[in-house]
Amino acid sequence: KKKRSACAREETRRAREEERRREERSGAGIMEGQQQQQEKKKQKVLSKEEDDMYDRQIRVWGVDTQCAIRNAKVGVVVVCDSEEEEGLDVQHVAAAELVKNLALAGIGDLKICYYLASDKAKRETGEVLAGKEETKETKESNDVSGPGSSDAARVERKKQVNLSFLGQSVGAIGANLSDMNSRMRQVVEQRESIADLFSGETSTLDVTAVFGRNLVTLNEISETLVEGKRTKLVFAAGVRGGCGFAFLRSPNGGEGCATSLAGSFLVKVEDLPRKMNKLYSVLRCVHRFQSQKGSSPTSKDVDAIMKLAEEDEKLPSKQMPSRELVLNYLETEEEMPAVSSVVGGSLAQEVIKAISGKGELMNNFYLYSAYGSPDSGEAKVECMVPKN
Repeated sequence: KKKRSACAREETRRAREEERRREERSGAGIMEGQQQQQEKKKQKVLSKEEDDMYDRQIRVWGVDTQCAIRNAKVGVVVVCDSEEEEGLDVQHVAAAELVKNLALAGIGDLKICYYLASDKAKRETGEVLAGKEETKETKESNDVSGPGSSDAARVERKKQVNLSFLGQSVGAIGANLSDMNSRMRQVVEQRESIADLFSGETSTLDVTAVFGRNLVTLNEISETLVEGKRTKLVFAAGVRGGCGFAFLRSPNGGEGCATSLAGSFLVKVEDLPRKMNKLYSVLRCVHRFQSQKGSSPTSKDVDAIMKLAEEDEKLPSKQMPSRELVLNYLETEEEMPAVSSVVGGSLAQEVIKAISGKGELMNNFYLYSAYGSPDSGEAKVECMVPKN
């Protein structure tokens, strides 16, 4: 009887202990659920400071879009693919325009990655890398309110710093991004392999924009990011001389969006739009040149590009690019700041539309040239998709 009584007491104690643990787990689960709900609710609400700061743009696109922008995670890849580009101070002005516009819009998380494609870029490992630890001297020289400065001097230096960013590279404006958006989390890194781009990310990026001049490289990077599910959406863009373009690559987007950049250049001549922007024909021939030669054409290759256009399944005269437009694209590898401003600003709008889910995304080419063609000076969206 004593043994049975002891066993009964032990069973009762264990049952009570198990019940207590269940209650604790249940309470913890309820608290965790409440915290998650509060966190989700917080993500959909702006603080008083944010409401005042972004008042004007909230009137344009609403609180829900502003919250989506704040919670978004955007990646920017800058390709150093030319021997002329010194280290990481690459003059991809369109990339700088995009970064600037996103920072001013209130983006929450921005990751900039330099892909060092050229040997020279790999050797010169980034004396201008944004986010790099500054020396005391550099920090004081860049600080508009440094120690020992008079109020007048600080104001004057601040005016000079914020005067204009037109024509500046991403590295050049990097120090000013925190002034544009103090809440933005900014990470800058460099990679020597396409496979390593954003490989350490724990969550998928909402949107990624890749900037470069080599179309073959742009296609390879875009496909790697899409196939690796490192981003939900990819924009490939570039500006050279007075010509600029952007291309949308989505893994499961709408009609046409799922076509790769390289695939868009395989559209048969008879399937091309009758009144298409002739810059597409230039890019199509440049892509073929880069695929065959393994390098980008220069101003000396105008005749070679024109010959490729003539051999391109007998392009009709309405779709044949003019020699002036080809020269406009090839005469320099540098960007015309005004064109970069147009392309970068337009791409920023597309990124915001992709983040908010409001508005129709471009499908799938955005083309703009400053001169050299009857349709120059006017941005145009073209859908270039191979038909079965």
